[in-house]
Amino acid sequence: MIRANLTYNVSLPLPTALVFNTPVSALLWERTEYLYARSPDLETPIIFTSSNPAVLKVELKNSFWQMEYCGLGTATVTASQTGQTPVVQTVTVNQKPAASGRVINVGGSGGYLSITTTELGILPGDTIVIAAGNYNGVYIEDILVNDGSDPVTIITDGLVKIVNEGNFSFKNLRNVVIDGCRVPGVKQALLLDGQNYRGVYWNNLNYVTIYGVELRDVYDTAWFNDWSGMDWIYDGTAASYQKGCKFINCKSDNSGAFSSGGRLDVFEPNKLTGLLVDFQFIGWEAINSSAGSLFFISAGQNILFKDCTIDHVNCVNNNHNGVLFVSGHADLVNNRLTNFEGNMIRNWTFSIVDTHFGPQHKTSRFYGNQVFCSRKYGAFEGQSFDRYDAPGFTEYCNIDMFNNTVGNMNLNHDPTVFTGTAYDNYDLHGGRARVFNTMLINPVNPTSNNIFLTYNSAAIGGTEHQSGDMWEWNNRVYYTINEARVNEANLAPKTGNSGKGKSITNAATADYTRDRYGNLKVDNIGAIQCNDIVLPIAIALPSVPGIEAQTRNAWSSQKAEQFMIDCKASNSPIGIKNYDMERNGILITTDGGYCRDGKPDPEVSSDHLAWTAYTYRWRARDWRGQLSVWTEPMTFGTEPVTTELDHVTIPTITKLSGGTLVNTSGVYSATGSAVIVSTGLIIPAGYAARLIIDHNVGQGVFGWSAGANPVGLIDIKAAISTNEDGSRYEAVASGVRSDQRDVSENELISLFISYNGDSWCERSSDGGKSWNKPGNQLTSYYFQGSNNKNAKHVVGYIPIDRVLSQPKVVLYPEPTAI
Repeated sequence: MIRANLTYNVSLPLPTALVFNTPVSALLWERTEYLYARSPDLETPIIFTSSNPAVLKVELKNSFWQMEYCGLGTATVTASQTGQTPVVQTVTVNQKPAASGRVINVGGSGGYLSITTTELGILPGDTIVIAAGNYNGVYIEDILVNDGSDPVTIITDGLVKIVNEGNFSFKNLRNVVIDGCRVPGVKQALLLDGQNYRGVYWNNLNYVTIYGVELRDVYDTAWFNDWSGMDWIYDGTAASYQKGCKFINCKSDNSGAFSSGGRLDVFEPNKLTGLLVDFQFIGWEAINSSAGSLFFISAGQNILFKDCTIDHVNCVNNNHNGVLFVSGHADLVNNRLTNFEGNMIRNWTFSIVDTHFGPQHKTSRFYGNQVFCSRKYGAFEGQSFDRYDAPGFTEYCNIDMFNNTVGNMNLNHDPTVFTGTAYDNYDLHGGRARVFNTMLINPVNPTSNNIFLTYNSAAIGGTEHQSGDMWEWNNRVYYTINEARVNEANLAPKTGNSGKGKSITNAATADYTRDRYGNLKVDNIGAIQCNDIVLPIAIALPSVPGIEAQTRNAWSSQKAEQFMIDCKASNSPIGIKNYDMERNGILITTDGGYCRDGKPDPEVSSDHLAWTAYTYRWRARDWRGQLSVWTEPMTFGTEPVTTELDHVTIPTITKLSGGTLVNTSGVYSATGSAVIVSTGLIIPAGYAARLIIDHNVGQGVFGWSAGANPVGLIDIKAAISTNEDGSRYEAVASGVRSDQRDVSENELISLFISYNGDSWCERSSDGGKSWNKPGNQLTSYYFQGSNNKNAKHVVGYIPIDRVLSQPKVVLYPEPTAI
């Protein structure tokens, strides 16, 4: 049992002693187990510990105990409770079995790594081992193993990291296992860290299992289905769709979507394209994204999301999206979504009339899910459309939604925007929806007749009409967080808790007789994993949010949505409800609406004045209302509007090292070899600077270094440059060029160096009079520097094929705090 918010009591017979069960053996990084314990004592906390965390990691996370297999060896898990005899279970974590064929070692020298049948002579049962290291790209392609043969397995002997804006490519694969979950201590050993376009290109995957891929900071589509050379028009044959793939224990941090492409529109000549069948996403972790739909499956049958954790997503989105979007048929099992905008899933339903895909009329099942804290919109949605209806080709799909826990929907507290219910039921075009054993906590519109679910919800509070069958029974609504605590009296349903169909039939209960642990269910309400633990009555305060000293556009815009300060997460055993932000001593918000730690909604922080300093600090609040201490304050400033360029200084350029420096009317070039130059300018304490170059010619590197005599390009910490013909700007950090972006003719580009050491790139179309306008920003790339207030040397690097044309520097005094 749990003793905490967001939970409920369960009327299972109590055991006579403390009991719990867990498997006696497992494979490395196979999955996450949710520990299950029951006791005759419902008040005293049950605590789990591991004798060897390096092998078996046990922690209280998101209000329930979980266990990960993270190393090879044996460990014991102990469940203890005061007054009860401890229960101990020994678990052995084994390596995954080796394949039957040859072992082929590849990689080790960086660069681009290509793994194909043609290049390596790969045979069924072979194991390919990728050497640990940094690579510009890893391409696993053209490995087609006949069904029934031993699969080809691709593993690593350590961390394989994609750098320099490279990619993974998984294409033309059949009966292949790509396993990044075999390295002790490394949960995801296939890592891509930083990509402004696409992270993984995939296509023509059949019976492929992919473990342990992590993507960080992929700003476009994270997993892109590249249709190059294939139409994927469904014609009823197995060659016209992709099938049988699993993506397990993968991770996405600050990255875009998993996207499949394609669609169903029976009014088009090609009715169905891009079909995915039997695709499974298990044990994923996704955080810190504003992609809208993190998974976009535009045509699918038998799609499964299981044991996935998604947190802090869609911080700045306001469109109606589904964090998980599936057009077709999908099951959601034991997933957790917190601090978000949109629906957990938008299931736009249809069934394909093909017996290879299962029953003609399928049923999407959403059960065992936890959905807490949406800034806008509710938890689940089901609907269908005319363009999905083609008798003999497609049929309707049903939805069963049961044993879910939903809390704090639509935290903007405006039911005129959206009702924030547990389930929105639109026309299923012949299908029926059954909603039972589900719990809603803290509804945003408690006076409405449709607080639990809506039917074709176009009006405030939902409307009272529906198409197709809608069955609903045995659901619970708690009107406050306190009401959701363990108290059997609170389990009685509100009379008419949802309007229509509140007690039609319990016939479907027989379909789902056991919970995820194999135990018989007895009047079980809400998400299964919430009812298995006792939390301590006294719970530690939330940890302090960790501010990262970086900004985007903090100096250069008077719009709040352009002012973004990132913070690392705060932690609490019972979860973070929201964050308080204080600006210049004034508390801006104390309630909801936060999707990433420390970052407010755009409308929270507004009316920034030009040439003004702002001091911010944050604290976290958990579900019991307990507060962390405040963070250390951080001060940022806004830039003044530049009306004239009479403040511009054209520095004197002198050579520090390298070839010969040539000055032709203020256009500097190098002969012989590249030249390191100095302006002699040091950004003094209390000042900020803008370094400006003309992008219309191929420019060298113009930036700043910590020392007065940099030896090479790597010593220039942050700089601005262009490509060869000046058509694109280029950011440079410590010798690495990246993030090229197009700019128009007759524009200046610049690097801004703030007084606290941060830098970012911008452009101006009016000769530099208005750098501060949001439309001028080229801020997809920024630099995080250190506080070098007294050591900012303006320097440059000129290759023999580039110039520095009319470089300029503008100095600004440090803004004054108000």
